[in-house]
Formats: sequence, structure tokens, C-alpha cells
Amino acid sequence: MIVPFTGAATDAGIALDFTFPETVEKPTTGHTADLATLGIDMWNPTHAVDVSSLRKGCTCYACTNHHRAYVQHLLAAKEMLGWVLLQIHNHHIVDRFFAGIRESIARDTFDQDVFAFERAYESNLPDKTGQGPRMRGYQFKSEGPGEAKKNKPAFSELKAVADSHPEIMVETGP
Repeated sequence: MIVPFTGAATDAGIALDFTFPETVEKPTTGHTADLATLGIDMWNPTHAVDVSSLRKGCTCYACTNHHRAYVQHLLAAKEMLGWVLLQIHNHHIVDRFFAGIRESIARDTFDQDVFAFERAYESNLPDKTGQGPRMRGYQFKSEGPGEAKKNKPAFSELKAVADSHPEIMVETGP
């Protein structure tokens, strides 16, 4: 099952981080500052040295085989594997979320569990701070010759350095 926000969260570099029903009710004063976020922004540089899993106790492939520093590195390097690992993790979280809903309905505690979830988590995902994966040709309609490129050049900074130093020779190909 694909939920639209799962793909949007993955493209934004967000690792989902919630459970239903909320297993530990967090003490809150009702202010949004006390609420937990629904996800973790993996673009945040603090994850560059964090060797913990994307979500503590998560049993998905991404969390059992990789750590935050690796995923953050992959995103920063624009490696597609970074988004693939996030997608695996995020689908696992959503799968567990819906399994929790089914269990809650079977126990007849759904209303109480929804209330606890609303008291524990913010209602929106964190803001996107990084750039998503590179656009592929099948993801947009071409406007024809002369259209602007959809992706930023990967090595624009290197070219700017070479242009500002005429003593640097840049090979342009065979």
C-alpha cells in the first residue's frame, strides 16, 4: 500500500518516526513545543556522525543494516540508495502504523489511542530542508528545445573555481 505522504517524506529526506498506538504517552502541556515530530530530517548535519538507527528499535532493513550517518552521507552525495533506504524505512513505519490501527480496533481502544497519538505528535511532517532526488525524464513533460534543465549541475562550484583561475586547465573531453 502506498500512501502519498510516504513518498513525499522520502523525497524530502525525512525518516518517519512514530507508532500507533503511542506506546509511551509523553507528558505534555498541550503546547506544540512539547510534541514529538512525525519524522526526522536526515539532511540535518548532526546526523553526519550519528551511528544510531533511523528509529530506535526499528526492525526494517535500513535500520538493522545502516545508520543515520550513512544515510545522511548518501543524501548529501545525491546517491539514489539514500532515498531507497528511506523509502524502505518509511514504508515499514507506515505498515506498522496500520497494523497498530487494526489491533486498536480489535481491542476496541481506537478512540483512546487516537487521542493519545494526537497528544504525543505534531500534526505535520518537518519542513523540507534538502533537495530531493534528481528528476528523471519520465517524471516531467519536456517543453522542447531551449527549456531550462530540471536538475542543478552537480559540479557547478568546481567549474566556477576553474573559470576564476585561468592557470587551471580543464579537459572538455576527447
